Amino acid sequence: MPIVAAGGGYGRGARILSVGIASTGLFTALYFAVASHSLPKDEYGRISLLWSAVFIVVSVLYRPV
Repeated sequence: MPIVAAGGGYGRGARILSVGIASTGLFTALYFAVASHSLPKDEYGRISLLWSAVFIVVSVLYRPV
């Protein structure tokens, strides 16, 4: 008999993770919007490249199996 967490199981966990990743993407986009108005062009390019790489790596590593 499989053990299912109270209140939903695997589907609920995957949904929560997906919402978390989506909200991280939204906050990252807002950060880019503010940074693009606050930083010089080459500094903004470096920061956006770094955060894009971090977001992609984290999104891939923490996907539900």
